[in-house]
Amino acid sequence: MNNRISNATRWSFLTQLFSKIVAPITNMILARILAPEVFGIIATITMITSFADLLTESGFQQYLIQKEFSDKNAIKNCANIAFFINFCISSFLLLLIFINRVHLAKIFGDVTIYNALFVASLQLPITSISSVQMTLFKRNLNFKPIFYSQTISSLVPLIITVPLALLGLGYWSVIIGNLFGTVLRAVILSVLSSYKLKFYFNLNEFKDMIQFSFFALLESLSSWLVNWADTFFIGILFTPYYLGLYKNSISMVNSLIAIITSAFLPVLYSVLSRYQNDNCKYNAFLMDFHRFISYMVLPIGTGVLIFDKYCTLLLFGSKWIEASFIVGYWAFSTIIRTLFFSIFTEAFRSIGKPVICLLLQLLDFCIMVFIFLIFSNIDFHSFVILRCVSRLIVIGPSIILLNRYYHIRPMHIVMNIIVPIIGCVVMVFIKETFVLLHVSFFNNIFGIFICAFVYTIFIFIFARKDVFKLIHEFVL
Repeated sequence: MNNRISNATRWSFLTQLFSKIVAPITNMILARILAPEVFGIIATITMITSFADLLTESGFQQYLIQKEFSDKNAIKNCANIAFFINFCISSFLLLLIFINRVHLAKIFGDVTIYNALFVASLQLPITSISSVQMTLFKRNLNFKPIFYSQTISSLVPLIITVPLALLGLGYWSVIIGNLFGTVLRAVILSVLSSYKLKFYFNLNEFKDMIQFSFFALLESLSSWLVNWADTFFIGILFTPYYLGLYKNSISMVNSLIAIITSAFLPVLYSVLSRYQNDNCKYNAFLMDFHRFISYMVLPIGTGVLIFDKYCTLLLFGSKWIEASFIVGYWAFSTIIRTLFFSIFTEAFRSIGKPVICLLLQLLDFCIMVFIFLIFSNIDFHSFVILRCVSRLIVIGPSIILLNRYYHIRPMHIVMNIIVPIIGCVVMVFIKETFVLLHVSFFNNIFGIFICAFVYTIFIFIFARKDVFKLIHEFVL
C-alpha cells in the first residue's frame, strides 16, 4: 500500500506541476495582452458554465472513489450509470443555456456575451466523459494517465489562446483555447483507460448512487456558492475593471498554490478512504500529511504576503500593480484555509460524512453573504480585506468537529506544524529588519531568495529527520 501511495503521489505531483505551471504562464502572458475588463467578462462566463458543470457531475465522483465494490463488473456498471446521467444532464443544461443565453447575459450586465456564453458551454457534454474516466484512475491510485492527459491538454490553451489574443480576439481567445483543451483531455483519458464507457442504466444501482451522492452534490453546490458569490457581488457593486482585477489575481494565486495542494489532496482522499476503519493509521496519516503540506505551503503564503508588490509585477506586469494587495492577502488566507479547513474537509468526506462538509460550506457562505450585505457600501480595498477575513472564520467550527470525530485537539493541530510556523516568523523578521534598515534592493528577487534560504536552513536544523521521513512516505 505504501508503494502505491508514494507512486500515486509522484505522478499526481508531476501532473499538477506541469499542468498548473502552464496555466499561470499562460495567464502571465495574457495579463500583459488583455485588459482587466476582459478578465471580468471571462469571470462572468466561467461563473455560469462552472455552475452547469457542477450539476453535470451529480456528485458521483466521490461515490466511485469511496464505495467498496464487490467486483470489477460492479465498478463498470456504476461508472457507466454515472456517465449516462452526467451526459444527459449536461446536454439538457447546454440546451437551457442556448435558449436563455440572451437573458443570462442581460442578468450579468453585458448582453454582447450571449454567444460566447453558449460556445463556452459546449464543453459540458465533453466533461461528462473525462470526469468519469479521471475518477476511475484516481480510485485505483493510477495517476500516470492523468499526468499525460492533464499535461498535454494544458499546453493547448498556451498554444491556441495566446496567439488568438495577439490577433485581438479578446475573451474569445480564452474560450476557444479552453474548449480545445477539454476535448483533447477527454480523448486522451478515453484512449488510455481500460474502461470503455457506454450508456447504461439500472434503477436500483442508481438509487444507491444518488443516496450517497446527494449530500456530495449539495456540498459541491455550497462550495460553488462560496467560490463564486464574491464574483457576483463585485460584478454588481463595482465595474468590470475591478472584477477582472480581483478574479484574475485570485485565480493566479490559486493556480500557483494548486501546484502543490492539487497534487496531494486527491491522494489524501483516496488513502484516507482506505484507512477509514483503522483509527490509528487514519490519524497518523492525516497528521503526517498535514505537516508535510505545511512545510511547503506556509513559506509560500508568507512570502507572497511580504513581497506582494514584487510578486504582482512579476506575475502580471506594471499595469496590474493596483492588485498587489489582493495577491498578498489572498495568498496568505488561502494557505491558512488550506491547512486548517480544506485538508480536514477531505477527512470528513473520506469517512462518508459529506453532510459535515455541506454544513461547513453553508456556514462559510452565510458568513460571507452576511458580511457583504452589512458592508455593501465599502470601497473595493476594504471589500477584498473583508473577503479574505470571512473565509477564515469557518476554521473554528471545522477544528471543533475534527476534535469530536477524531479526538484531535486544536493545540495538537497547531503543535503538529509549529516548526514551519516558527520558520515563517523568522522569514518575516528578516524581511522587516531589512526594511527598517532601508535596504531597498531587498524588496526584489534577492530578498525572496534570502528569506527562502533562511527558512530552508531553519527547517534543516530543526526538522531535518522529520522532513526526510515525510518525503520518503509521500514521494519516494
